[in-house]
Amino acid sequence: MIICAAIMYKNKVFRGHRHSHCFQAMEDSYNTRPYEFSKVKPADVEAGFVDSFNSFLDRDEALEVARACGQVDELIGGKILTSEDLY
Repeated sequence: MIICAAIMYKNKVFRGHRHSHCFQAMEDSYNTRPYEFSKVKPADVEAGFVDSFNSFLDRDEALEVARACGQVDELIGGKILTSEDLY
């Protein structure tokens, strides 16, 4: 079961209700200001989710789990799983 949105940055996982909350948690963790993270390359950040086993899953893996658990039928945003699809 998918528990929450998450991002992975430098092998650290940051959790939140929405992915934007994950970025805020990342900023808080590094005790920095948002504009300093504007230099972060999108390729360095992986958006995904955390499951009930506390494992980070990328969006494709999370979609498989969410469908298997009956958490999602149709996707709001098209082909990728977003937190809005779950709650």
